Amino acid sequence: MFPAPPHLIEKPQDVQKLIDDSLVWECKATGKPKPSYRWMKNGENLESAEERIQVANGILSISRLTLSDIGMYQCVAGNKHGEVYSNAELRVIV
Repeated sequence: MFPAPPHLIEKPQDVQKLIDDSLVWECKATGKPKPSYRWMKNGENLESAEERIQVANGILSISRLTLSDIGMYQCVAGNKHGEVYSNAELRVIV
């Protein structure tokens, strides 16, 4: 198999959730070497400083949603041959 840049095969979709609900978004990509993933929110790297925000292997999960979670999220899958981006918007309603 030849080296290949990442290609997204599963992307997060825009979603509207109730406050205190939870969110799971999955991002999957193919590529050689295997892509690594990172998540961004409103153009900034998403730091999982809060316990309720978990990022692992392209999966972003947020529990107990609050109004501060509203925003545009971006999954980035990359390897040494390139990066691909996918955007999704989270709306939280009371």
